[in-house]
Amino acid sequence: PAAAGHVHDQFEPGGADLGSLAKAERDRFHDATVDLFLGLAGSTVCVLIVEDVPYCDPASVALLARMVGRAKEASLLVVVTTAEVQGPLPPEILGAARNDVVRIKLEPLAREAVGKLVCSLLGVTTIPDALLESMFAHSRGSPLMVEELLALMIDRGDLQRGDTGWKLDELAKQTVASAPLLGVLQERLQ
Repeated sequence: PAAAGHVHDQFEPGGADLGSLAKAERDRFHDATVDLFLGLAGSTVCVLIVEDVPYCDPASVALLARMVGRAKEASLLVVVTTAEVQGPLPPEILGAARNDVVRIKLEPLAREAVGKLVCSLLGVTTIPDALLESMFAHSRGSPLMVEELLALMIDRGDLQRGDTGWKLDELAKQTVASAPLLGVLQERLQ
């Protein structure tokens, strides 16, 4: 009952600021999440990979910054990715990392590498040239876009499984339907 009165007082006019309550809750959640990852790492190395960080919402950026800032408390390696077209890394994350930043510039995948990635994702040894050309042209060599394009084709029914695996023979006889690159992301996010 006393605790209930305390909570009630916080929401009454003149009580605690709702914004500060929300911040306190968010901070507790962030600390618990970071503690979880630090606990997983312990004395072994734990790697957390977060792709396309500039697309993160502000709450995720704040959580990631806290994670980066505390990573040295355990054997936690935080790897974040961005593309030049996405913009720079959020300053909160860079600030939390201080001088512990290693930048590695990756070039887009070559046509053959896109083909190997598609084969690996589908669990096949070869793919039709039409599929490879479409994947390479629309992904622009981005592994994330290769994954998203394949997922989109599967979701749309453009790429289907048969009794013995993926039905790739039909793709060899037709031009693979294309979608604008930005439209792919928009459709996948819906």
